[in-house]
Amino acid sequence: VIINLIRNAYESGATEVEIIINNDNEIRVKDNGCGMSIDVLGHAFIPFFTTKPTGTGIGLSLCRQIILKHGGTITVDSQEGEGTTFTIKL
Repeated sequence: VIINLIRNAYESGATEVEIIINNDNEIRVKDNGCGMSIDVLGHAFIPFFTTKPTGTGIGLSLCRQIILKHGGTITVDSQEGEGTTFTIKL
């Protein structure tokens, strides 16, 4: 999951990715990439939805399924032009 989120950050133009682990069983993957529009944000975890010309749209939906199978949650906060933060709670 973490590798996929880092790869997505890189592919969105991020030059920095920060991974924050806190004592509340929470992991945040924060990047300074292009961010997502509100429309894209609403579809981020939908299987086969992609904004990439060669993407399959499987990555984020698979990440969500993996986290859910471990009893956790994954959320996303993004501002277009400012970056994206994924929060995983286990």
